[in-house]
Amino acid sequence: MSLSFGTKLLASVCLLGSATMSSASEEVRRLTLASAYSTNFSTIDSDKWSIDVGCVDCEASNPDECTMNFASAIAEGSVEDDIGLTITTTKKDDSFDYCTTDDDGDVQAGGSSGKLTSSFYVDFGTIRVKSKYFPTSGAGDEIATAKGFVGLEDSSSGAITITIHGDGADPSGAPKNADWTKYMQSSIYQHGDDHNKEFTDLAKATDSVADEFNWYEIAWTSESVTISVNDVVVREVTDADLVPQSPLKVQLHSRSIAYSEMPDDSKFKSYIEEFQFEPAR
Repeated sequence: MSLSFGTKLLASVCLLGSATMSSASEEVRRLTLASAYSTNFSTIDSDKWSIDVGCVDCEASNPDECTMNFASAIAEGSVEDDIGLTITTTKKDDSFDYCTTDDDGDVQAGGSSGKLTSSFYVDFGTIRVKSKYFPTSGAGDEIATAKGFVGLEDSSSGAITITIHGDGADPSGAPKNADWTKYMQSSIYQHGDDHNKEFTDLAKATDSVADEFNWYEIAWTSESVTISVNDVVVREVTDADLVPQSPLKVQLHSRSIAYSEMPDDSKFKSYIEEFQFEPAR
């Protein structure tokens, strides 16, 4: 299936506001993507993306999610025909000292992974991501701890996120015995503690999120958010009070939500073959 915007998509960045901007909200708007943009990740456009290097939840109350992001966990041009990203998540042994320790000084849990964040913001429009998450063939129980994200996020604006869990997962609030090769979690919110989370059966949209590449689409306007998978609408929010109203950055990443359940040095992978953005008209 192809959702190409055309034979050639040009990228441009619109500088909004003046050089005298001082507030954080004004700075957010200074690099907003204003034209269509596409990449197949044969290489990572250094002016469009940054590879996050740093710790997530390293001092969290639940150290089982402690993840150190490394550039080496993301491989460009590695999926097929020298295109696409591979993100590898690895459980680390007790020598991995980034994460919370117990009273004896031993690391309780933790691992490494990769995270790609756009250098640009988007301010309403449509993003599409072609990806495959945590193939089941030949994988062990470790993929039950896997969690992958396609997101539009900003700490002050809110978020629109698609989350895919590994086969065998049992995330909080999910339907009992959900088949995670055909399920999706999403959140759409402006701010606050209520992330407006929902779980969606994808059986009408795909046979498997784990063993097939699928197109995930977020269409965002000031009044609504529509999430589609392979052109099938799977969730729509039309309450403008829930829809983010300020620019958001794109985030593509994955990690474990229970490293302690993975054997030391075991791994799982997610694959991102293409990204597209079309601004609102």
